[in-house]
Amino acid sequence: MAQLKSPFSYLGTAGTLLAGLAASFALTASALDTVKFMIPANPGGGWDTTGRALGKAMTDAKVADTVSYDNKGGAA
Repeated sequence: MAQLKSPFSYLGTAGTLLAGLAASFALTASALDTVKFMIPANPGGGWDTTGRALGKAMTDAKVADTVSYDNKGGAA
């Protein structure tokens, strides 16, 4: 009969994998050169405001060097 592992042993394995993954991202973290948002609405609406706020947050946090926006009205 097969021996079942404790659920805690799986959590330990998952935690180890996640820690390794986080460490690899930390070593290779660098800002993206350019991010382009396709916004499915005309300029000035809610989608546009949200997309531009996200782009500003990305540049302020130095996740992206530059952000551009492409509004496509009626593309929702």
